[in-house]
Amino acid sequence: MAKHKIVITDRDEKILLLLKKFGCVREDLLANYLGMDYSLASSKTIFHLLAGRLKKHNIVNRAKIIVGKTFYWSLAKAGADLIDTEILKKISLITLNHNDL
Repeated sequence: MAKHKIVITDRDEKILLLLKKFGCVREDLLANYLGMDYSLASSKTIFHLLAGRLKKHNIVNRAKIIVGKTFYWSLAKAGADLIDTEILKKISLITLNHNDL
């Protein structure tokens, strides 16, 4: 049986390039970057579905790293291969706080 392929949209490409630049990005800041209002339930639903689609193909990782904050996104193996970069080996809380600012 053949593997299913994924179509990378413009929005996916923007997300991948931002993750390449910062390594790990908080979901609400990612929504802001894409021009979406994260306080709306519809935006959270869109990100949940988008993350599910990209995680299924091992393009991104989405995880709760800090209690009380939103999810953080980082590149997975296939995502790093798509944009020709390395995956983030170690997540530093100092770096996360710095990137959030």
